[in-house]
Amino acid sequence: TELLNNTNCDAFVAIVNRRHTYHVAKDILDAGYNLLTEKPMAQNASDALELVKIANEKSLIYSVGFMKRYDPGIRKAKEIINNEGYRDNLGKIISIRASLEAGNDYCNIHERIKSNEPKPETSEERIAPSWLAKPFRREYESFVNVVSHKLDLLTFLINQIPEIKFVDYRPSGIS
Repeated sequence: TELLNNTNCDAFVAIVNRRHTYHVAKDILDAGYNLLTEKPMAQNASDALELVKIANEKSLIYSVGFMKRYDPGIRKAKEIINNEGYRDNLGKIISIRASLEAGNDYCNIHERIKSNEPKPETSEERIAPSWLAKPFRREYESFVNVVSHKLDLLTFLINQIPEIKFVDYRPSGIS
């Protein structure tokens, strides 16, 4: 809070534990700053929509960093998919199956910058939907972290927002 009240900058980059992204992002946007965060921007849709609403109402830029868009293989796939001749021969895409294996969370970074500031309270409902049984909520948190890459890449590759009709969720990091 002290930083937000005593700074002269155009934007913030907030890289925090994903459970706290929503709270930190909300504070920054409420203070009137442009923002870049990691994904997912929130643990549930209502929180994510609230962040978008704040940014829109204040005419701020809020961007979520999806680094996989810049992988050479993804760039090549987008080039192929967007090639007019290929797209004409491919026809209408009616189904996509995506797999994504994630590496070590936080890229083997063992030391984090620590603060004496109190951490925002994170209710169980912010981690996972209330209808999800309690034993699955931690798994769901990891699932959202990984699946957000898939959704972003689908949107990026086919230039439209996909309609998700089925998810084959498999616990323990495999989705």
